[in-house]
Amino acid sequence: MSGGASTIGGPERVVARMRRSARILVLPGILLVAVAFGVGYYGVVGPLPPQFRPAIWVLAGLLLVFGVLWPFGRWLSATSTLTTKRVVSRSGLVPRRRLELELDEVVDVAVRRGPLQFLAGSGDVRVGAEDRTLVLRDLPKPAAVQSAVLSLVSDVGMGPADRVT
Repeated sequence: MSGGASTIGGPERVVARMRRSARILVLPGILLVAVAFGVGYYGVVGPLPPQFRPAIWVLAGLLLVFGVLWPFGRWLSATSTLTTKRVVSRSGLVPRRRLELELDEVVDVAVRRGPLQFLAGSGDVRVGAEDRTLVLRDLPKPAAVQSAVLSLVSDVGMGPADRVT
C-alpha cells in the first residue's frame, strides 16, 4: 500500500481472499475412505447376499452426497474478501448470503480462538462497527488477518491501532 490518500480516492483493490480452515474437511475425508472400503467389500465381494448389493450402493451414494460433497461444497462456497475499502463475507450453497462492512465504519477488530482453533492455527476474526459485527469464522492465521484489517483501517483514516481488543 502506498498510503492513505491513494486508498481513499483510488479504485478498490482486493488485498486478500480467504476460506475457512480446511480442518473441517477431515471427517468428510475419513467418511469417503470408509465408504470406499465398505462398498468395495460389502458391495462387491462381501458376505452379504447379492440382493442386498443395490441397497449398499444406494446407501453409499447418499453418504457421499450428504456426508462428503455437501460439506465440501459448503466449505468451498464460503469466502471472505478483504479489499482496500471493505470486508466482504459470502456463504451458502443455494441461498447465497453476502455480508459486508465498509472499512471507514470499523471501530474494533478482535481475534477469538477456541482450543481446537489454537491447535490448528486458526481463529475467528471479529470486525466490529458501531451498529453491527462481522465475524470471519475459522480463518487460518487470524493475527495476520487482524493486522491487515487494522492497517487498511488506519490507511482509510479511522484511527490508531489501540482499538484492538
